[in-house]
Amino acid sequence: GDIVIPGLLTAYSAYFDTLGHPGGTKWYFIVSCLSYAIGLAITYGALLGMNIAQPALLYLVPCCLAGVIGTALKRGELKAVWTGRAGIAADSLRDERENGNHQVGVVE
Repeated sequence: GDIVIPGLLTAYSAYFDTLGHPGGTKWYFIVSCLSYAIGLAITYGALLGMNIAQPALLYLVPCCLAGVIGTALKRGELKAVWTGRAGIAADSLRDERENGNHQVGVVE
């Protein structure tokens, strides 16, 4: 169970990278994997420090979300990541609105 929720976010990150930035570096996927590893290390550290089993999701989910959301904020694509509009980067979404060609709910 501890791998399913962060795994879905990692899979979504790979999907967003593939459709939103074809041929480019898969930054969301890389950051998501690194964030998972950091969360796992924190979980292990908490296990050793407290000498009792820890709920991994308590550490994994915030780390994974922080990494993906931080990357989206830095790239100016938070709305595109949040709404699932992987085919439209933030700049082209803004251009469509200015030109009146914006279609709500359409994923290209």
